[in-house]
Amino acid sequence: MYINLYPHKQLDKTKLFFSRSGLFFLTGGAYALTNEIWIREEGRLGWGLAAASVVSAGVAFLCIGLDKIPLKEAFFSMSPDQIRFRVTLYGKEQSLLWQDVASVNISRHQVVFCKKDGQLVTMRTSAIQTPELAHHVQTAIRLAAMEKRITVNEVQMGKFVTSSSS
Repeated sequence: MYINLYPHKQLDKTKLFFSRSGLFFLTGGAYALTNEIWIREEGRLGWGLAAASVVSAGVAFLCIGLDKIPLKEAFFSMSPDQIRFRVTLYGKEQSLLWQDVASVNISRHQVVFCKKDGQLVTMRTSAIQTPELAHHVQTAIRLAAMEKRITVNEVQMGKFVTSSSS
């Protein structure tokens, strides 16, 4: 199962936001820098450096908006063997093997995987853009963990015993 957590329409809106913010910072910083260097009679080093940093931020935002600095894909992928996810555009990709998971704690805003070696891996479902999609991901994890007999929210999944009539 593969789910794109940041649909193309929302990604375009984010890029447009970065482009507009970049233009705003770039023009505002350029004006302030021009004012500090050429218009004012006495130069102020601190103000000039601050204006230069605003110009730098504007250039960086503009590069992100124009795809010169690419955004990573936010996704959730689950197979019978593993879970892979990245919930933010600049976040780190996480990968877990189901056989390494001891328990899963699912709350409203996050899913915490406790590995058998004691390490905790957190997936912030609150970072997913739509609540319905976050709920779908949580439900899929819950069902898969139950199927694999992994403890979910401190409730152990026992082995099913079938009785045979003799």
